[in-house]
Amino acid sequence: MVVFWKGQPRFEGSKKPSLLNGFNLSVSDASGDHLLRQVRDAKRFLSRNSKDIGRLRRLRLTAVLDFGVNAEQSRGALFCRFDSALLSTLAVAGIDLEVSLYGALPQNDR
Repeated sequence: MVVFWKGQPRFEGSKKPSLLNGFNLSVSDASGDHLLRQVRDAKRFLSRNSKDIGRLRRLRLTAVLDFGVNAEQSRGALFCRFDSALLSTLAVAGIDLEVSLYGALPQNDR
């Protein structure tokens, strides 16, 4: 887990100060090639830790669940689908959803 504080750099070597207090916590060991596993792990984590998540939300921390997805294999559009159970759990907990794409996206033919 990595904790960061408003006005301090979020990570070592960064020159940009954080605009808010927060922390980064990994909820899945699945790689960016396994979004379904990441979603399953996230749902399990949210279910098991709902009381602690509620306590953190009362501290008015900004909460975002970020799924890292490898985009290198994509040809054209890349779709990431999330089921309603995950979305409703995030909504109740006040947690935003984000998808981070990693790798080079294909360029259009010229």
